[in-house]
Amino acid sequence: RMIDQLVINGCSYNEVWAGGQGPTELAKSLGLSSVTSIALGGSNNSRILRTTLKHSYINGAKSLYAVGLTFLNRWELPVAEPTEDRVFEGRWINPQSQQREGVRFIHGWTSEDTETFKNLQFKASAFAEHENLEELMYRCVAVASDLTRRGHKVIFWNNCEENISW
Repeated sequence: RMIDQLVINGCSYNEVWAGGQGPTELAKSLGLSSVTSIALGGSNNSRILRTTLKHSYINGAKSLYAVGLTFLNRWELPVAEPTEDRVFEGRWINPQSQQREGVRFIHGWTSEDTETFKNLQFKASAFAEHENLEELMYRCVAVASDLTRRGHKVIFWNNCEENISW
């Protein structure tokens, strides 16, 4: 079966791009019937990969997934209060950047917890760029394998990390 639609995913770089005419023009030039964006500002790579797969399993159309990867030092936790407008995201949130959007925390999570989490993550990652990049590359390979096995296509690119060459 042929690819029917273009699906954009990533952080704010892709969210802004998806809000313009770029994706529509790209889909048109590729002969695709529609464009969908699941990009979300402040996203981390775990969220980007997870929601790409999640979308592919609930989406009925064979799709080309255009996935812009973001900064290695962004993380997420399942600590957001569920709301009607966050059904697709669930409890997952990047407490580094998405808390400013008025998301409320659950389970007694506090701003102090966010600071502790960030400090520990940055400390653990300070000298682990190679390991973090290697782990991300293997997850991308797994996502690509799953998507293509089920008839989708995918393209990944580095949106944010200027010092990393893939």
